[in-house]
Amino acid sequence: MGSAYSNVIQVQLTPAIAAPVLAAAFNANGTAALLSWTEASGGITGFNLYRDSNQQGYALLEVLAPGVFEYQDEIPLDPASDQNEVSYYLTALAGAASSSPSNEVANYARV
Repeated sequence: MGSAYSNVIQVQLTPAIAAPVLAAAFNANGTAALLSWTEASGGITGFNLYRDSNQQGYALLEVLAPGVFEYQDEIPLDPASDQNEVSYYLTALAGAASSSPSNEVANYARV
């Protein structure tokens, strides 16, 4: 009856970070993309930009500073297939926390 608590756990909850909204413009021959996005949450400390080239899987393309809302990418041409299909998505960072992925944008019709 007089025992003290022996196992105390402290939990720090991080508020959810809203995903950014991504848009893209591609040049006519498909060799360049101009990406832009809006920040959907406050306190953002950066962005991770991911690219999938020729449907080979997403990889981190660039880590961007807070306050950066535009990125121009030169789209690589796959010499084996003569294709240059790309898609992108973005996540927002707030310290060690990350948002869910943004919408995807692509220079081809995704199925």
